[in-house]
Amino acid sequence: RAMRMRRRDVVVALIVLFFVSYTMIFMSMHNQDQDPANPDQIQQPEYPPQDDDDGNVADNVDDDHDEDVVSPVAVPITLPSKDDDDVPMDDGLYRDVHVFYYPWYASEEVDGHWSHWNHHILPHWAPDVKAKYKYDVQYTPPDDIGANFYPARGPYSSMNETVLYEHFRELRGYVVVVSWWGRPQAGKSADGEGSQTDRTMALILKACEAYGAKLAVHLEPYEGRSADSVKQDLIYIMDKYGSSPALYRDKARGDLPVVYVYDSYHTPAHSWATILDPARAGTIRGTKYDAIMLGLYLEPKDESFIENGFFDGAYTYFAADGFTHGSSSRNWARIASWAKDKGKYLCISVGPGYDDTRIRPWNEMNKKSREGGEYYDAHWKAAIAAHPAMISITSYNEWHEGTQIEASVPKRIASTLMTKQTNVAYSYEDFTPREPDYYMRQTLKWAKTFTDKTPPAPARAGVGGLGAVDDIALGEGHK
Repeated sequence: RAMRMRRRDVVVALIVLFFVSYTMIFMSMHNQDQDPANPDQIQQPEYPPQDDDDGNVADNVDDDHDEDVVSPVAVPITLPSKDDDDVPMDDGLYRDVHVFYYPWYASEEVDGHWSHWNHHILPHWAPDVKAKYKYDVQYTPPDDIGANFYPARGPYSSMNETVLYEHFRELRGYVVVVSWWGRPQAGKSADGEGSQTDRTMALILKACEAYGAKLAVHLEPYEGRSADSVKQDLIYIMDKYGSSPALYRDKARGDLPVVYVYDSYHTPAHSWATILDPARAGTIRGTKYDAIMLGLYLEPKDESFIENGFFDGAYTYFAADGFTHGSSSRNWARIASWAKDKGKYLCISVGPGYDDTRIRPWNEMNKKSREGGEYYDAHWKAAIAAHPAMISITSYNEWHEGTQIEASVPKRIASTLMTKQTNVAYSYEDFTPREPDYYMRQTLKWAKTFTDKTPPAPARAGVGGLGAVDDIALGEGHK
Protein backbone atom coordinates (compact mmCIF):
# COMPACT_ATOMS: atom_id res chain seq x y z
CA ARG A 1 0.00 0.00 0.00
CA ALA A 2 2.84 2.45 0.90
CA MET A 3 4.56 1.50 -2.36
CA ARG A 4 1.39 2.26 -4.30
CA MET A 5 1.12 5.64 -2.55
CA ARG A 6 4.72 6.56 -3.40
CA ARG A 7 4.19 5.47 -6.98
CA ARG A 8 1.05 7.59 -7.23
CA ASP A 9 2.85 10.60 -5.73
CA VAL A 10 5.62 10.28 -8.29
CA VAL A 11 3.11 10.16 -11.16
CA VAL A 12 1.27 13.23 -9.85
CA ALA A 13 4.53 15.12 -9.44
CA LEU A 14 5.59 14.33 -13.00
CA ILE A 15 2.26 15.54 -14.36
CA VAL A 16 2.53 18.82 -12.43
CA LEU A 17 6.13 19.32 -13.57
CA PHE A 18 5.16 18.76 -17.22
CA PHE A 19 2.27 21.24 -16.96
CA VAL A 20 4.44 23.95 -15.38
CA SER A 21 7.23 23.47 -17.94
CA TYR A 22 4.81 23.63 -20.88
CA THR A 23 3.21 26.79 -19.50
CA MET A 24 6.59 28.51 -19.07
CA ILE A 25 7.71 27.60 -22.60
CA PHE A 26 4.44 28.84 -24.11
CA MET A 27 4.61 32.14 -22.22
CA SER A 28 8.24 32.61 -23.24
CA MET A 29 7.47 32.10 -26.93
CA HIS A 30 4.42 34.35 -26.76
CA ASN A 31 6.34 37.17 -25.08
CA GLN A 32 9.19 36.89 -27.56
CA ASP A 33 6.85 37.21 -30.55
CA GLN A 34 4.92 40.12 -29.11
CA ASP A 35 7.67 42.10 -27.38
CA PRO A 36 6.40 45.72 -27.40
CA ALA A 37 9.79 46.98 -26.30
CA ASN A 38 11.44 45.79 -29.51
CA PRO A 39 11.21 48.67 -32.03
CA ASP A 40 12.34 46.42 -34.89
CA GLN A 41 9.19 44.33 -34.67
CA ILE A 42 6.17 45.86 -36.38
CA GLN A 43 2.89 44.07 -36.88
CA GLN A 44 1.57 44.27 -40.44
CA PRO A 45 -1.76 46.13 -40.22
CA GLU A 46 -4.94 44.89 -41.80
CA TYR A 47 -5.99 47.21 -44.60
CA PRO A 48 -9.42 48.83 -44.34
CA PRO A 49 -12.38 47.47 -46.32
CA GLN A 50 -13.15 49.17 -49.62
CA ASP A 51 -16.56 50.39 -50.81
CA ASP A 52 -18.17 48.50 -53.66
CA ASP A 53 -20.01 50.07 -56.59
CA ASP A 54 -23.15 50.58 -54.48
CA GLY A 55 -21.35 52.22 -51.58
CA ASN A 56 -21.46 49.07 -49.45
CA VAL A 57 -18.44 47.80 -47.56
CA ALA A 58 -16.91 44.99 -49.59
CA ASP A 59 -14.67 42.13 -48.57
CA ASN A 60 -10.95 42.64 -49.10
CA VAL A 61 -10.67 40.19 -51.92
CA ASP A 62 -11.23 40.70 -55.62
CA ASP A 63 -14.63 39.75 -57.06
CA ASP A 64 -12.88 37.52 -59.58
CA HIS A 65 -11.77 35.15 -56.80
CA ASP A 66 -14.07 32.49 -55.38
CA GLU A 67 -11.90 31.76 -52.33
CA ASP A 68 -13.06 32.51 -48.82
CA VAL A 69 -12.07 35.96 -47.61
CA VAL A 70 -8.80 35.85 -45.70
CA SER A 71 -7.34 38.89 -43.97
CA PRO A 72 -3.64 39.62 -44.50
CA VAL A 73 -1.39 37.73 -42.10
CA ALA A 74 0.05 39.80 -39.26
CA VAL A 75 3.75 39.01 -39.50
CA PRO A 76 6.45 40.54 -37.25
CA ILE A 77 9.05 42.25 -39.44
CA THR A 78 12.57 43.46 -38.87
CA LEU A 79 13.37 46.76 -40.52
CA PRO A 80 16.41 46.56 -42.81
CA SER A 81 19.11 49.02 -41.77
CA LYS A 82 20.01 52.02 -43.92
CA ASP A 83 23.62 51.27 -43.16
CA ASP A 84 23.77 47.69 -44.43
CA ASP A 85 26.88 47.32 -46.56
CA ASP A 86 25.16 44.98 -49.03
CA VAL A 87 22.55 47.51 -50.12
CA PRO A 88 23.39 48.82 -53.61
CA MET A 89 22.35 52.40 -52.84
CA ASP A 90 23.91 55.26 -50.93
CA ASP A 91 22.15 58.29 -49.51
CA GLY A 92 22.71 60.40 -52.61
CA LEU A 93 19.55 61.81 -54.11
CA TYR A 94 18.93 60.99 -57.75
CA ARG A 95 15.58 62.71 -58.08
CA ASP A 96 15.68 63.02 -61.86
CA VAL A 97 15.92 59.22 -62.04
CA HIS A 98 12.47 57.66 -61.76
CA VAL A 99 11.68 53.94 -61.40
CA PHE A 100 8.36 52.33 -62.40
CA TYR A 101 7.00 50.13 -59.60
CA TYR A 102 4.06 47.68 -59.52
CA PRO A 103 2.17 46.96 -56.26
CA TRP A 104 -0.31 44.48 -57.73
CA TYR A 105 1.04 41.15 -56.43
CA ALA A 106 -0.81 38.90 -53.97
CA SER A 107 0.06 35.59 -52.32
CA GLU A 108 -2.01 32.94 -50.59
CA GLU A 109 -0.02 33.33 -47.36
CA VAL A 110 -0.71 37.05 -46.96
CA ASP A 111 -3.83 37.77 -49.03
CA GLY A 112 -5.59 34.43 -49.12
CA HIS A 113 -5.25 34.16 -52.92
CA TRP A 114 -2.73 34.61 -55.68
CA SER A 115 -2.77 37.61 -58.00
CA HIS A 116 -0.51 38.36 -60.97
CA TRP A 117 1.92 35.54 -60.22
CA ASN A 118 -0.90 33.37 -61.58
CA HIS A 119 -1.32 35.65 -64.59
CA HIS A 120 -3.61 34.61 -67.45
CA ILE A 121 -2.08 33.83 -70.83
CA LEU A 122 -3.34 36.65 -73.01
CA PRO A 123 -4.89 36.03 -76.45
CA HIS A 124 -3.70 37.65 -79.65
CA TRP A 125 -6.21 39.97 -81.34
CA ALA A 126 -5.90 38.24 -84.74
CA PRO A 127 -8.05 35.07 -84.87
CA ASP A 128 -5.52 33.08 -86.92
CA VAL A 129 -2.69 33.81 -84.45
CA LYS A 130 -4.95 33.38 -81.43
CA ALA A 131 -5.85 29.87 -82.57
CA LYS A 132 -2.21 28.74 -82.34
CA TYR A 133 -1.84 29.27 -78.58
CA LYS A 134 -3.48 28.43 -75.31
CA TYR A 135 -5.05 31.47 -73.73
CA ASP A 136 -7.19 32.54 -70.80
CA VAL A 137 -5.57 29.91 -68.59
CA GLN A 138 -3.56 30.73 -65.48
CA TYR A 139 -0.21 29.78 -64.02
CA THR A 140 -0.04 28.00 -60.66
CA PRO A 141 2.33 29.63 -58.15
CA PRO A 142 4.51 29.37 -56.22
CA ASP A 143 6.67 27.41 -58.69
CA ASP A 144 4.95 28.00 -62.03
CA ILE A 145 4.48 31.78 -62.39
CA GLY A 146 3.52 34.19 -65.16
CA ALA A 147 7.04 35.52 -65.72
CA ASN A 148 10.19 34.49 -67.59
CA PHE A 149 12.37 35.21 -64.55
CA TYR A 150 11.95 34.02 -60.96
CA PRO A 151 12.19 36.54 -58.10
CA ALA A 152 14.90 36.09 -55.48
CA ARG A 153 12.27 36.94 -52.84
CA GLY A 154 9.89 34.34 -54.25
CA PRO A 155 6.37 35.23 -55.44
CA TYR A 156 5.62 37.82 -52.76
CA SER A 157 2.62 39.90 -51.78
CA SER A 158 2.56 43.67 -52.25
CA MET A 159 0.84 43.77 -48.84
CA ASN A 160 3.82 42.10 -47.16
CA GLU A 161 5.38 44.92 -45.18
CA THR A 162 8.72 43.14 -44.89
CA VAL A 163 9.00 43.04 -48.69
CA LEU A 164 7.96 46.69 -49.03
CA TYR A 165 10.64 47.82 -46.60
CA GLU A 166 13.25 45.86 -48.51
CA HIS A 167 12.06 47.34 -51.81
CA PHE A 168 12.12 50.95 -50.68
CA ARG A 169 15.41 50.55 -48.90
CA GLU A 170 16.84 49.63 -52.31
CA LEU A 171 14.99 52.48 -54.04
CA ARG A 172 15.51 55.19 -51.44
CA GLY A 173 17.58 57.52 -53.61
CA TYR A 174 15.19 57.59 -56.56
CA VAL A 175 11.65 58.72 -57.33
CA VAL A 176 9.48 55.59 -57.38
CA VAL A 177 6.60 55.83 -59.86
CA VAL A 178 3.85 53.62 -58.42
CA SER A 179 1.22 52.08 -60.68
CA TRP A 180 -2.23 53.23 -59.56
CA TRP A 181 -5.55 52.03 -60.95
CA GLY A 182 -7.95 54.61 -59.58
CA ARG A 183 -10.10 55.40 -56.57
CA PRO A 184 -11.80 52.44 -54.88
CA GLN A 185 -15.12 54.27 -54.61
CA ALA A 186 -15.16 55.26 -58.29
CA GLY A 187 -16.40 51.91 -59.59
CA LYS A 188 -13.89 49.95 -61.64
CA SER A 189 -10.54 50.47 -59.95
CA ALA A 190 -8.73 47.23 -60.64
CA ASP A 191 -6.27 46.12 -63.28
CA GLY A 192 -6.82 43.30 -65.76
CA GLU A 193 -5.97 40.67 -63.15
CA GLY A 194 -8.36 42.10 -60.56
CA SER A 195 -5.86 43.84 -58.27
CA GLN A 196 -6.77 47.10 -56.53
CA THR A 197 -3.54 49.04 -56.12
CA ASP A 198 -4.87 51.84 -53.93
CA ARG A 199 -5.06 49.44 -50.99
CA THR A 200 -1.26 49.30 -50.89
CA MET A 201 -0.63 53.06 -50.89
CA ALA A 202 -0.60 53.61 -47.11
CA LEU A 203 1.94 50.81 -46.59
CA ILE A 204 4.06 52.02 -49.52
CA LEU A 205 4.18 55.57 -48.18
CA LYS A 206 5.13 54.24 -44.74
CA ALA A 207 8.00 52.25 -46.26
CA CYS A 208 9.10 55.29 -48.31
CA GLU A 209 9.09 57.48 -45.21
CA ALA A 210 11.25 54.96 -43.33
CA TYR A 211 14.08 55.28 -45.87
CA GLY A 212 13.59 58.68 -47.47
CA ALA A 213 12.32 57.32 -50.78
CA LYS A 214 10.00 59.53 -52.82
CA LEU A 215 6.81 58.51 -54.61
CA ALA A 216 5.20 59.69 -57.84
CA VAL A 217 1.99 58.31 -59.34
CA HIS A 218 1.51 56.35 -62.57
CA LEU A 219 -2.16 56.82 -63.53
CA GLU A 220 -3.29 53.67 -65.30
CA PRO A 221 -6.14 53.40 -67.86
CA TYR A 222 -8.85 52.06 -65.56
CA GLU A 223 -12.30 51.54 -67.08
CA GLY A 224 -14.09 54.84 -67.60
CA ARG A 225 -11.02 57.05 -67.14
CA SER A 226 -11.50 60.58 -68.50
CA ALA A 227 -9.96 63.99 -68.01
CA ASP A 228 -12.61 64.78 -65.42
CA SER A 229 -12.08 61.50 -63.53
CA VAL A 230 -8.33 62.18 -63.53
CA LYS A 231 -9.01 65.57 -61.97
CA GLN A 232 -10.97 63.78 -59.26
CA ASP A 233 -8.09 61.30 -58.92
CA LEU A 234 -5.66 64.15 -58.29
CA ILE A 235 -7.98 65.64 -55.67
CA TYR A 236 -8.28 62.23 -53.99
CA ILE A 237 -4.54 61.57 -54.04
CA MET A 238 -3.57 64.98 -52.71
CA ASP A 239 -6.28 65.09 -50.05
CA LYS A 240 -5.56 61.54 -48.83
CA TYR A 241 -1.80 61.20 -49.32
CA GLY A 242 -0.52 64.74 -49.92
CA SER A 243 0.57 65.31 -46.32
CA SER A 244 3.09 62.46 -46.47
CA PRO A 245 6.70 63.63 -46.81
CA ALA A 246 7.19 60.66 -49.14
CA LEU A 247 4.99 62.16 -51.87
CA TYR A 248 7.53 63.63 -54.25
CA ARG A 249 7.45 67.34 -55.02
CA ASP A 250 9.95 68.56 -57.58
CA LYS A 251 11.47 71.59 -55.87
CA ALA A 252 13.34 72.62 -59.02
CA ARG A 253 10.15 72.59 -61.09
CA GLY A 254 7.60 74.55 -59.11
CA ASP A 255 7.58 72.25 -56.04
CA LEU A 256 4.90 70.17 -57.75
CA PRO A 257 4.12 66.45 -57.61
CA VAL A 258 4.88 64.38 -60.71
CA VAL A 259 2.11 62.36 -62.36
CA TYR A 260 2.57 59.99 -65.30
CA VAL A 261 -0.52 59.24 -67.41
CA TYR A 262 -0.27 55.87 -69.16
CA ASP A 263 -2.17 55.54 -72.46
CA SER A 264 -2.98 59.25 -72.28
CA TYR A 265 -3.88 59.20 -75.99
CA HIS A 266 -7.07 57.27 -75.18
CA THR A 267 -8.57 60.63 -74.14
CA PRO A 268 -8.63 63.42 -76.75
CA ALA A 269 -6.24 66.34 -76.33
CA HIS A 270 -9.10 68.85 -76.16
CA SER A 271 -10.49 66.96 -73.15
CA TRP A 272 -7.16 67.07 -71.34
CA ALA A 273 -7.03 70.80 -72.04
CA THR A 274 -10.15 71.32 -69.93
CA ILE A 275 -8.14 70.50 -66.79
CA LEU A 276 -4.58 71.32 -67.89
CA ASP A 277 -4.98 74.60 -69.77
CA PRO A 278 -4.41 77.35 -67.16
CA ALA A 279 -6.93 79.59 -68.97
CA ARG A 280 -9.84 77.16 -68.47
CA ALA A 281 -12.31 77.57 -65.61
CA GLY A 282 -11.91 73.94 -64.46
CA THR A 283 -8.11 73.87 -64.57
CA ILE A 284 -5.94 72.32 -61.87
CA ARG A 285 -3.22 74.85 -62.67
CA GLY A 286 -2.40 77.16 -59.82
CA THR A 287 -4.46 75.09 -57.35
CA LYS A 288 -3.22 72.73 -54.64
CA TYR A 289 -3.99 69.88 -57.04
CA ASP A 290 -1.57 71.10 -59.70
CA ALA A 291 1.11 68.66 -60.83
CA ILE A 292 3.74 68.06 -63.47
CA MET A 293 1.68 65.98 -65.89
CA LEU A 294 3.54 63.69 -68.30
CA GLY A 295 1.75 62.02 -71.21
CA LEU A 296 2.82 58.85 -73.02
CA TYR A 297 4.88 59.36 -76.18
CA LEU A 298 4.49 56.59 -78.77
CA GLU A 299 4.75 58.21 -82.19
CA PRO A 300 5.61 61.68 -83.63
CA LYS A 301 1.89 62.54 -83.78
CA ASP A 302 1.93 62.52 -79.97
CA GLU A 303 3.98 65.71 -80.03
CA SER A 304 0.97 67.79 -81.10
CA PHE A 305 -1.18 65.78 -78.68
CA ILE A 306 1.12 66.70 -75.76
CA GLU A 307 1.10 70.36 -76.82
CA ASN A 308 -2.64 70.65 -77.47
CA GLY A 309 -3.49 68.76 -74.30
CA PHE A 310 -1.34 71.16 -72.26
CA PHE A 311 0.76 68.37 -70.76
CA ASP A 312 3.99 69.47 -69.11
CA GLY A 313 5.98 66.84 -70.94
CA ALA A 314 6.18 63.27 -72.17
CA TYR A 315 7.68 59.90 -71.31
CA THR A 316 8.48 56.94 -73.56
CA TYR A 317 7.94 54.02 -71.11
CA PHE A 318 8.63 50.90 -73.20
CA ALA A 319 11.83 48.94 -72.60
CA ALA A 320 11.81 47.19 -75.99
CA ASP A 321 14.04 49.30 -78.24
CA GLY A 322 12.23 49.78 -81.55
CA PHE A 323 8.78 48.78 -80.30
CA THR A 324 7.54 52.35 -80.81
CA HIS A 325 9.09 55.50 -82.23
CA GLY A 326 9.41 56.83 -78.71
CA SER A 327 11.08 53.71 -77.36
CA SER A 328 13.66 53.65 -80.19
CA SER A 329 16.94 54.98 -78.87
CA ARG A 330 17.94 56.28 -82.31
CA ASN A 331 15.07 58.81 -82.07
CA TRP A 332 15.74 60.12 -78.56
CA ALA A 333 17.94 63.04 -79.55
CA ARG A 334 15.33 64.32 -82.01
CA ILE A 335 12.49 63.91 -79.50
CA ALA A 336 14.56 65.75 -76.89
CA SER A 337 15.08 68.57 -79.37
CA TRP A 338 11.32 68.86 -79.87
CA ALA A 339 10.79 68.95 -76.10
CA LYS A 340 13.40 71.68 -75.69
CA ASP A 341 11.88 73.79 -78.47
CA LYS A 342 8.37 73.50 -76.99
CA GLY A 343 9.34 73.98 -73.35
CA LYS A 344 8.32 70.46 -72.39
CA TYR A 345 9.98 67.98 -70.10
CA LEU A 346 11.11 64.75 -71.71
CA CYS A 347 11.55 61.64 -69.58
CA ILE A 348 13.32 58.92 -71.56
CA SER A 349 12.61 55.40 -70.33
CA VAL A 350 15.42 52.84 -70.28
CA GLY A 351 15.24 49.13 -69.47
CA PRO A 352 17.39 46.01 -69.03
CA GLY A 353 15.58 43.99 -71.71
CA TYR A 354 12.10 42.72 -72.54
CA ASP A 355 10.49 39.29 -72.51
CA ASP A 356 6.77 38.76 -71.98
CA THR A 357 6.43 35.41 -73.77
CA ARG A 358 5.11 33.63 -70.67
CA ILE A 359 1.93 35.74 -70.79
CA ARG A 360 2.06 36.63 -74.51
CA PRO A 361 3.58 33.53 -76.16
CA TRP A 362 2.93 35.04 -79.59
CA ASN A 363 5.14 38.11 -78.92
CA GLU A 364 8.56 36.61 -79.54
CA MET A 365 9.35 39.31 -82.14
CA ASN A 366 9.51 42.00 -79.43
CA LYS A 367 11.76 40.06 -77.07
CA LYS A 368 14.97 41.93 -76.20
CA SER A 369 17.84 39.93 -74.71
CA ARG A 370 19.65 41.44 -71.75
CA GLU A 371 22.97 40.53 -73.40
CA GLY A 372 24.64 40.09 -70.03
CA GLY A 373 23.85 43.69 -69.07
CA GLU A 374 25.05 45.32 -72.30
CA TYR A 375 21.50 46.17 -73.42
CA TYR A 376 20.91 48.15 -70.20
CA ASP A 377 24.23 49.99 -70.47
CA ALA A 378 23.57 50.92 -74.10
CA HIS A 379 20.13 52.28 -73.20
CA TRP A 380 21.57 54.45 -70.43
CA LYS A 381 24.34 55.83 -72.66
CA ALA A 382 21.88 56.76 -75.40
CA ALA A 383 19.47 58.36 -72.93
CA ILE A 384 22.13 60.48 -71.24
CA ALA A 385 23.48 61.61 -74.61
CA ALA A 386 20.00 62.87 -75.60
CA HIS A 387 19.95 65.45 -72.75
CA PRO A 388 16.51 64.62 -71.29
CA ALA A 389 15.08 66.36 -68.25
CA MET A 390 14.59 62.99 -66.54
CA ILE A 391 15.34 59.32 -67.09
CA SER A 392 12.91 56.61 -65.99
CA ILE A 393 13.57 52.90 -65.60
CA THR A 394 11.13 50.30 -66.88
CA SER A 395 11.01 48.69 -64.42
CA TYR A 396 11.76 47.70 -60.83
CA ASN A 397 9.31 44.80 -60.69
CA GLU A 398 7.17 44.36 -63.82
CA TRP A 399 7.97 40.64 -63.82
CA HIS A 400 5.44 39.69 -66.50
CA GLU A 401 7.30 41.65 -69.17
CA GLY A 402 10.79 40.72 -68.02
CA THR A 403 11.84 44.34 -67.49
CA GLN A 404 12.58 44.05 -63.78
CA ILE A 405 15.84 45.15 -62.17
CA GLU A 406 14.78 43.53 -58.89
CA ALA A 407 16.94 40.52 -58.01
CA SER A 408 16.28 37.30 -59.90
CA VAL A 409 17.60 33.77 -59.25
CA PRO A 410 17.93 30.59 -61.34
CA LYS A 411 15.10 28.07 -60.97
CA ARG A 412 14.10 24.88 -62.78
CA ILE A 413 10.70 23.17 -62.48
CA ALA A 414 9.54 19.76 -63.66
CA SER A 415 6.88 21.19 -65.99
CA THR A 416 4.98 24.37 -66.67
CA LEU A 417 1.53 25.41 -67.82
CA MET A 418 2.58 25.36 -71.46
CA THR A 419 4.20 21.90 -71.31
CA LYS A 420 2.19 19.92 -68.73
CA GLN A 421 0.88 17.50 -71.34
CA THR A 422 4.41 16.59 -72.41
CA ASN A 423 6.02 16.88 -68.95
CA VAL A 424 8.87 18.97 -70.33
CA ALA A 425 10.98 20.67 -67.66
CA TYR A 426 11.26 24.45 -67.68
CA SER A 427 14.17 26.67 -66.61
CA TYR A 428 13.55 30.32 -65.84
CA GLU A 429 15.86 32.91 -67.26
CA ASP A 430 18.24 34.59 -64.82
CA PHE A 431 21.00 37.19 -64.70
CA THR A 432 23.88 34.70 -65.16
CA PRO A 433 26.81 35.39 -65.38
CA ARG A 434 25.86 38.45 -63.34
CA GLU A 435 24.91 38.46 -59.67
CA PRO A 436 21.20 38.68 -58.67
CA ASP A 437 21.59 42.35 -57.64
CA TYR A 438 23.63 43.33 -60.71
CA TYR A 439 20.99 45.62 -62.24
CA MET A 440 20.43 47.48 -58.98
CA ARG A 441 24.16 48.22 -58.84
CA GLN A 442 24.29 49.25 -62.49
CA THR A 443 21.32 51.53 -61.90
CA LEU A 444 23.21 53.29 -59.12
CA LYS A 445 26.26 53.68 -61.35
CA TRP A 446 24.28 55.23 -64.21
CA ALA A 447 22.15 57.38 -61.91
CA LYS A 448 25.34 58.89 -60.52
CA THR A 449 26.68 59.49 -64.03
CA PHE A 450 23.48 61.19 -65.17
CA THR A 451 23.20 63.30 -62.03
CA ASP A 452 26.86 64.33 -62.02
CA LYS A 453 26.63 65.54 -65.62
CA THR A 454 23.25 67.23 -65.27
CA PRO A 455 23.09 70.58 -63.44
CA PRO A 456 20.06 71.22 -61.21
CA ALA A 457 16.97 72.20 -63.18
CA PRO A 458 16.24 75.95 -63.00
CA ALA A 459 12.83 77.21 -61.93
CA ARG A 460 10.37 77.27 -64.81
CA ALA A 461 7.59 79.65 -65.74
CA GLY A 462 4.54 79.11 -67.92
CA VAL A 463 2.14 76.21 -68.23
CA GLY A 464 2.53 74.02 -65.20
CA GLY A 465 5.57 76.05 -64.14
CA LEU A 466 7.42 75.35 -67.39
CA GLY A 467 9.64 77.36 -69.60
CA ALA A 468 12.25 76.36 -72.13
CA VAL A 469 14.31 73.32 -71.26
CA ASP A 470 17.94 74.33 -71.00
CA ASP A 471 20.53 72.56 -73.12
CA ILE A 472 22.80 70.27 -71.12
CA ALA A 473 26.33 69.55 -72.26
CA LEU A 474 27.08 65.88 -71.65
CA GLY A 475 30.13 63.82 -72.42
CA GLU A 476 30.12 60.18 -73.43
CA GLY A 477 29.46 58.61 -70.66
CA HIS A 478 3.81 47.45 -71.32
CA LYS A 479 1.35 46.43 -69.73
